[in-house]
Amino acid sequence: MRPEEAEVPLVREAMSKDLNYSDPDTSVCDIARTLRSDDRGSVIIKEGDEIKGMVTNSDVVNDFVVAGKGDKARDIMTKEIITISPGMDIEDAAMIMVEEGIERLAVMEGGDLIGIISQDDIMKVRPRLYLDITQGHKLGAENVEMEFEEREVGKCESCENYSESLGEVNGNLLCAECREEMNFA
Repeated sequence: MRPEEAEVPLVREAMSKDLNYSDPDTSVCDIARTLRSDDRGSVIIKEGDEIKGMVTNSDVVNDFVVAGKGDKARDIMTKEIITISPGMDIEDAAMIMVEEGIERLAVMEGGDLIGIISQDDIMKVRPRLYLDITQGHKLGAENVEMEFEEREVGKCESCENYSESLGEVNGNLLCAECREEMNFA
């Protein structure tokens, strides 16, 4: 079976289940420390049992550091979290991320938050998928045809390693190793 014919994994197979929680009055500095130490990219903000929002690395940088919106989680959190079900396939989840311009989605089941799926989670399971969807969305096409054109020598646009066998994939020059990792070899 060719990779493109393989069954698309479900969100439940790729999502992170180990979540960080904090309350709305937590300082942004404490949130930033949590984000840095756990490398998960998000902290869920809860008040009691109610989810109030999510703070991501981008929120800390854009809203706290750059815009100076406030020093508590409530001041910078994203209040309207986009949620999906664990039974959705990761292709659909990736498309939502692209369309909404976000990097992660909350995974809800029966009214409970059970996980977060991020672009990184999707790329770990299916590296080529996110690239295909992103390129297809940018070009307005559902499927992007992959074309290879051998080049002389140069720097791979993915890993930035020097290569003597660059090939073009969706307008990017990639070495043989990166093409193989993305199932384009």
